[in-house]
Amino acid sequence: FDAVARFVQKALGQGGRGLESQQISNIVYTFGKLGFSPEKMLQAVAQHATTDFWRFKEQELDNLTYGFALLKFRSEPYLGRLSSHLVEGGRIDKLDAQSLVSMAYSQALLGYTHHPTLRAIGDRAIPKLPHFKPEEFSILVYSLGLLNFRHHDLLTAMVEQVPDVLPRFTTQNISNLLHGLGLVTFDRDDAFVRHVASHLVTRLPECSAQDIANPVTALMRMLIPHDELLSATAAFVTSPCTKLPLVEFTPQEIANTVYGFDGLQVFHRELFEQVATVTQRRLEEFIPQEVANVIWAFCKQSFGTVPWFEDVLSRCAPHAERLTGNSTGHTLS
Repeated sequence: FDAVARFVQKALGQGGRGLESQQISNIVYTFGKLGFSPEKMLQAVAQHATTDFWRFKEQELDNLTYGFALLKFRSEPYLGRLSSHLVEGGRIDKLDAQSLVSMAYSQALLGYTHHPTLRAIGDRAIPKLPHFKPEEFSILVYSLGLLNFRHHDLLTAMVEQVPDVLPRFTTQNISNLLHGLGLVTFDRDDAFVRHVASHLVTRLPECSAQDIANPVTALMRMLIPHDELLSATAAFVTSPCTKLPLVEFTPQEIANTVYGFDGLQVFHRELFEQVATVTQRRLEEFIPQEVANVIWAFCKQSFGTVPWFEDVLSRCAPHAERLTGNSTGHTLS
């Protein structure tokens, strides 16, 4: 990989002789998938691309940008000129549904918000929605959610298109869709959100822990109660026969779930009891905010024993007193 990176960097330093645009984009995309990040080569590629974006076909430009995003390589000059190329240069009109979604997702991964580009992506996506794949619906909403960009026209069109396609969604697709709506605090159609959540109830055996935690958090963000989903979720994860016991949840998923239950004013004793046990047993895996969320939910629901609070707080206290500069990680360990 180092040899390939040096070759590409050298070739680009000579004007890109011997390298085709497809080869460049494929190399960056592959490195992105493999997590290999040669900084100097990426800088050379970004500089080369910005001199003439039109040398890259639409799919190549998509792969190139996505490769950068996977590697968290954020070049402001590249992203700024790409946005101008897409919107002012009219290139966005040539992107298909997959590339529109991928461009939004790449910007989300890089935390790069350019409102005219996001607006244009949403506008061009609307007429293509009837041909969207299930994952494209969810990834686009999720991406705009991560960037806190609410495209009302797109979301309104989604409300019309998603119900017919919902049975083809994976539970991860459903989770990402609700999570994205929650991040922008979608408040235009509670009935649609409840419909999606009700469908998820029928798919709980297919869910991962994240597929459960994210929708609960999303409903809390949107202030949309859904007792059916929360009751079914609690019964599912606490059942002795469950395929997804609470011990398989990450600390973040545990904290978000119980925090969401409290936010929606749903108390399930057995779930809270299991959260208490797992939190106490795995406390050192939690970051401070996660512990705080669990404690907050317990206090709001008047749940928990004095010995439990004393044990958890006494184990947290030394870490609260530790100087930030001396911390060796994000957890309490």
